[in-house]
This record gives sequence, structure tokens and C-alpha cells, in this order.
Amino acid sequence: MDEFNGTATPDRAEALKGLMDAERERALRHTNKARKNYYVWHAFCTTEMAVSNGIMGLNFFVMSLSYYGLMLNMETLSGSVFMNVFTMATMCYIFNVIYAILDFTIPKVGRKPAYIFPLLVVLVCLGTVITLKSLDLFMPWLETAALLVSTAIVAQQLSVAPIIGGELFPTPVRNAAQSFQQFCMRGGVIVSPQLFVGLKAWPIAPYLTLAVLNLAAVITFGWLIRETKGVELVEHMPPKKTKIQPV
Repeated sequence: MDEFNGTATPDRAEALKGLMDAERERALRHTNKARKNYYVWHAFCTTEMAVSNGIMGLNFFVMSLSYYGLMLNMETLSGSVFMNVFTMATMCYIFNVIYAILDFTIPKVGRKPAYIFPLLVVLVCLGTVITLKSLDLFMPWLETAALLVSTAIVAQQLSVAPIIGGELFPTPVRNAAQSFQQFCMRGGVIVSPQLFVGLKAWPIAPYLTLAVLNLAAVITFGWLIRETKGVELVEHMPPKKTKIQPV
């Protein structure tokens, strides 16, 4: 750059070399310095982090249980399985596009409304199915539509939840926190095949179970999880005085 500007001199070259050597030594000292390793339990080191991680774990479990449970039960719905899956995938794509547009065009639509409002729609759909089955009303088209909408919405929420789960935690433990949340999601995947198989004695039971779990997820998330959209990510761990002390 100095040669291009015509300002290259031996003194400037020597000064630049000294700056580069000093920066290289500083970087080497920083690299050789012992770094603290963070593990999953560090994502629970404060009360706020422990509560947030626990609630996000619950939400991941409920979302995966709802999605895979409904997907694995798709053959019981009226109509063609292939058309039902195609319809559900199309709705999922539409919901993703709607969320992307709202997120960029309306700043006031934060993470919490974008997560809670669709789950309220899921609760309405599950309530519709429970009502139809409890009153022995034969309306297969309405039941199919309600369950397809629920499945598509939950699939969308499975892509929103990791964003929120990452924004809640400091950089050193962000991956560790998300690992715990993904572990909870795998738990939902494991349990989901048993949801309908083990509860066939009472046809309402699977949908009632999903409704109760989704209601619990909505209440705990709305009550205890803070808004993260537009909030600067935390780069450092909290001070020791705020951490949970061992008994």
C-alpha cells in the first residue's frame, strides 16, 4: 500500500515490521495460554440459564413428539397418504415463507409471538380433533385438515426453536446448550412411535396428551423465556457471583 501511495520508506517498513512481530507474539501468547473448556453443565450455571435451558428442552421434546407422532400416524387419516404428505409439505413451505416475510418486514414481530401464536393454532386444531372424537362426529375432512395444519406448523416451529435456543446463551456455552436441547428432541423422536400405539384403548388420549404438552410448552415459554430478537448476543459467561453455588 505504501508503494502504491508513494510513501514507502525504510523507516516505515521497519515500523510496520515491528508492529507485525509484536502482534504475532501477542497472538502466540494468546494461543498458548490455557483456555477454559466449557461443557453441558456450564449451560446451567445460573438460575436464568438453567430455567431457559430446561424450558427449551421441554419445547424441543414436545415439538419433536408432536411432529413425528402425527407424521407416523398419517396413514390413519382419510384420503391418500401421498396427497396428505404433499399437502402438509406445501403448507410447511408456505408457513416458512410467511414467517420469513414477517421477520424481515415487521420488526415488532419478535421471536416469542412468532413461536407462541402458531402453537395456539395447533392447540385449536387438536381441540377440534378431540371434540370430534369425544362427540363421535364423523367429519373426516375436518379432522384431516386440522391434523395436517398442526403437523405443518410444528415442523416450522422445529426450525424456529433452535434460533431462540441459541440466542439465549453466551457464546462459550451456546453449542453446549443447543446440544442439550437436541438431546431432548431425540427423546421426543424415541417416544413418538409409542404415542398412538400404546394409547389405542382410548382414541382421544394421544391428541389430549399432545394438547396438554403443547399447552405446557406455550405457558412456560411465554412466562419464563425472554425476547431475543434485536438483542445483542452475550459473548462472555456471567460473573461468578451470579452462578449457582454448590451446596
